[in-house]
Amino acid sequence: MKSYRLISNKTGFTIVELLIAMGVFSFVLLLVTVVIIGIGNLYSKGINLSRNQDTVRNIVNDIAQNIAYNSSSPITPSSAPVNALCIGDIRYTYVTGNRIGDGTPPYQHVLWRDKLSSSVSCTTADLTRADPSTASNGGVPGSGVEMIPGNTQILTLTITNSSQYTIDMTIAYGDPSNINASNQCMSSSNSHNCAVSSLTTSVVRRL
Repeated sequence: MKSYRLISNKTGFTIVELLIAMGVFSFVLLLVTVVIIGIGNLYSKGINLSRNQDTVRNIVNDIAQNIAYNSSSPITPSSAPVNALCIGDIRYTYVTGNRIGDGTPPYQHVLWRDKLSSSVSCTTADLTRADPSTASNGGVPGSGVEMIPGNTQILTLTITNSSQYTIDMTIAYGDPSNINASNQCMSSSNSHNCAVSSLTTSVVRRL
């Protein structure tokens, strides 16, 4: 009786080959993850910058329109750290270098726009109150609105008058530690959470 022995030509992966394959796969996966995170950070930075630019544009346009169509000249009494800008019966009370929730006591508002009562001098509203527009500081209760979104601060806001009024404003979104002395976002791993926007415009009085 003849006996037969089956010979198999099937071969498998060795442990070394499996380790090499897993290493290559892990490297590719890590590379793809880094690229995706980078794209996400760029997208986040673009969104933050776009919203920041919209904010500063809306504020400067609002101030410019009030200057252009108001017969009263802007009044800016000095009362740092909280400042006031009054144009007719419109008052802007603002603080620089602080976000909502910063300060002691914490500021509940950063740029508060409201109306002044008739025949009242330009004074600052109390930005530490939920509603800074009170009769005691000349405001009309319920007439105010906050113009700066959360996690945003005013770096500069100036109005100069020569032959025409010039409004210059810079605001920053993000943690103050990400902003350098030149009012620019620092290059860091968290730079996508920082945005600085500036706008300068000139206004000609229409009245």
